[in-house]
Amino acid sequence: MKGTKRGGGYTLIELLVVIAVIAILAAILFPIFARTKERSNEIVCISNLKQIATGLTMYVQDSNSRWPGLLMYGDSSFDPYRMVRYGDSSQTATGSIPSLIRPYVKSHRVFWCKSDNNRKPSTKWYAICSYEYRWVVGYCSYYRTITDSDFIRPSHQIVYHESFDSHRGRVGLYQEWGQIKGQPICNAVYADCHARVWTIQRNDWKTAWAYDAHWFVKGDNTPGYMIDIRHGWDD
Repeated sequence: MKGTKRGGGYTLIELLVVIAVIAILAAILFPIFARTKERSNEIVCISNLKQIATGLTMYVQDSNSRWPGLLMYGDSSFDPYRMVRYGDSSQTATGSIPSLIRPYVKSHRVFWCKSDNNRKPSTKWYAICSYEYRWVVGYCSYYRTITDSDFIRPSHQIVYHESFDSHRGRVGLYQEWGQIKGQPICNAVYADCHARVWTIQRNDWKTAWAYDAHWFVKGDNTPGYMIDIRHGWDD
């Protein structure tokens, strides 16, 4: 007895097996692709900060070793967020740090990280960047002109950093005690203008905030070292 010849189509079971195999492969490969993409974004992020560091160095050199600060604008109002984070504040009273560094970098896009889901590249003056000039540096510049010699330990003092932990735990850089979601880690530039990963340490001196990227956590024990670049540092 001759066997019946099978048609060219697939049976339902065969189709289900193929779909199951594809689903399994997708479940395995998609996280790998996502991690690879995130790793690529992090490399670009570090590259952005290195360009910002180079631009900052060139600006300081052209300004006779004077660092950007609030006093340079002749503005008595203390508005550090406008100064440290706005993309190009040429239309505002105080200007902004990115607008000062912009002539020294290849593109305005270096001020935005690809992993930042909230802020996107823009040439608008009110655009908020992915990175910010360190609050403590801006705070110190409110009272005096800052120069290279003011930094007590340049290779251990952050001056520019991501505004959010965009690559790892995706937690905020400012967390109150009792509301800690994880130790924040971000990419940053130091006062000697090298860029690398910054693991933010818990504050021992401040009761309200467990993590606060604004201020230093270590110092020479001078009163107020945590808010003074002449006495405090990060790691």
